[in-house]
Amino acid sequence: MSALLAAILWVRIGVADAAPALAVGTARAARIVGANGLAIPLEPRDRWVARADGKALRFEGPSGQWVEVTAPARIIGPGPVYAGRHWYRGSLELRVGPAPAGEAAGSVEVTAIDRLPLEQYLRGVVPAEMPSSWPLAALEAQAVAARTYTIAHLGDFAARGYDLAGSVLSQAYGGLDVEATASDEAVARTAGEILTYAGAPINAYYCAAAGGYTEDAASVWGFGHKLADGRVVGYPYLKPVADFDWASPHWSWRTHMSSQALAQRLAAAGLGAGTIDSVAIASRSVSGRAAWIAIEGRAGCREVPGQVFRLALGLQSTLFSLEPAGDGWDFVGRGWGHGVGMSQWGAWQMATWGFGFPQILAHYYPGAQLSPWPGPQGAISHR
Repeated sequence: MSALLAAILWVRIGVADAAPALAVGTARAARIVGANGLAIPLEPRDRWVARADGKALRFEGPSGQWVEVTAPARIIGPGPVYAGRHWYRGSLELRVGPAPAGEAAGSVEVTAIDRLPLEQYLRGVVPAEMPSSWPLAALEAQAVAARTYTIAHLGDFAARGYDLAGSVLSQAYGGLDVEATASDEAVARTAGEILTYAGAPINAYYCAAAGGYTEDAASVWGFGHKLADGRVVGYPYLKPVADFDWASPHWSWRTHMSSQALAQRLAAAGLGAGTIDSVAIASRSVSGRAAWIAIEGRAGCREVPGQVFRLALGLQSTLFSLEPAGDGWDFVGRGWGHGVGMSQWGAWQMATWGFGFPQILAHYYPGAQLSPWPGPQGAISHR
């Protein structure tokens, strides 16, 4: 992607979704304009609270006044804007819609969408994902990975009205609140650069720390990669490689869980087997992670994918062993996250050793190429 294309590509980020009430405002004089044309003047730093009411948005002003407009509504002005507790670049759109699955049927809530240029978005992503005090090469590697991930995942949340979530459901995004000089420099120095494989943007997954060895994407999610010609292949650039994350605070960890707590968490995740008699690692992936967990309970036996088990229990990673201990088990492990793609702590170590960001990325995404993005058609060719 050329720096010019990077500058003009706009993204839509869901910075709040299904909020029962949401505070909004601007730093400069602006207007909230509803779909019916009704406008509400906004004075700098005024706080208005939006609530969904059918197909309308009701705004409560700083003096307790109420104004209702037809959704969607937009804040029109020079910005910046805030939603919830954070300030953002770009423009803000407010929508009403059904609550996500699992919440009260028929309820409608507020969704806030920050629309801004890709490179401005990355200024709020890189320091939210990686400390801005880290070496520049690590920040540059993070900027390229985040830019690539963004392009490869445009439209992931189209059903909710935006491209990517402003959280770890996509990438952490802190907006103006987290921007820093060093991370801004990393974004600017890599502007227009992404990672490609077979001419298409890659799925540039990354994690905090892989515990000495990264994981194969197929072992975690089992999906394939669609080439531009429609063929589905694996992810050769998301294969296990050595990680250098020894300095990570997550290099080793230990968590105790009682049999009762284990049963309760599994049941809450829809994986209940009653009172737990035994739990064991049934198989491991090539990088040593727990691929399948065998659970024996009073209500039956089941095998659970390691990643599903990890998320249900809130474990730091699937790279662990099990030790019976007292009323339950000790989980003894390494790393933080799914372990796929670039390890952020590994990138820190490589940058500390003097490697540049191209070398860091080449190590963690073997076979991928640093490339200018060829154009908007590349955004969806990974599907």
